[in-house]
Amino acid sequence: MIENGSNPNWPSFSTIVASGANGAIPHGDPENDGAGPKQVQIGDVVVVDLGARVNDWVSDVTRSYVVGGTTNETIIKAYMAVYDAQNLTFPLIEAGTPAWALDDIARTHIEEQGFGENFIHSLGHGFGVCVHEPPLLSGGSDDPLFGLSYNQQPLAPYDAITIEPGIYLDGWFGIRIEDDFLVNQEDHEFMTAELPRDLDWFMIQVEDYDSSMAFTPPTDREEEVERFLPVPVGLLEILCLIGLAGWRRERPDVHSVEPSV
Repeated sequence: MIENGSNPNWPSFSTIVASGANGAIPHGDPENDGAGPKQVQIGDVVVVDLGARVNDWVSDVTRSYVVGGTTNETIIKAYMAVYDAQNLTFPLIEAGTPAWALDDIARTHIEEQGFGENFIHSLGHGFGVCVHEPPLLSGGSDDPLFGLSYNQQPLAPYDAITIEPGIYLDGWFGIRIEDDFLVNQEDHEFMTAELPRDLDWFMIQVEDYDSSMAFTPPTDREEEVERFLPVPVGLLEILCLIGLAGWRRERPDVHSVEPSV
């Protein structure tokens, strides 16, 4: 992301790579910056949540994978439940749709598939210069974002939102698919449409692996560390952090990424 223009000193958020049971925690191992010390194994379901920041504007995207593929009916059913729940919301992403209605549509489908109690966060949120902004795509009458009712307001042109249903089976695996949309005057722009998310893409097979892309630790660790040293933050960064802290204090169970700056 940095090589393609993402700000190296003020990331959208810390990338999360959570495998196996760590993936059943929406943001991975909280004590190890999302990933934890676990090594990815054949058969693991892996959740990858990442975002770039370009010209102060952020993105927020999640894909899930199963390493080596799987025939396990529960894993496949959970993935398709999340995938289909996403698809059901797409036609209603337009100006005038209440933010809570999209959550209700996706949540109802996941409940019908038998995973209702495993969808443990809101469907999505707005984003812009901060990774979490109004509106909040959450059902119910109360909204935790700064104590205001952002889930009651209708979507409006130029709202940038995520759609990210998820299913989490404690101690086993988690699955989340997250895409970015921009509401416009007609309906919406599907900004992450080119990133595959179908069932075939979920299954990573041995023949898909390119050994030439295998990770090699940098030889000069000091140079690598220096590249990512933080820089002094400005007023915009401080306001974003204050907003995120207030949101998490109000309702810690809502899907939000741990601030890392």
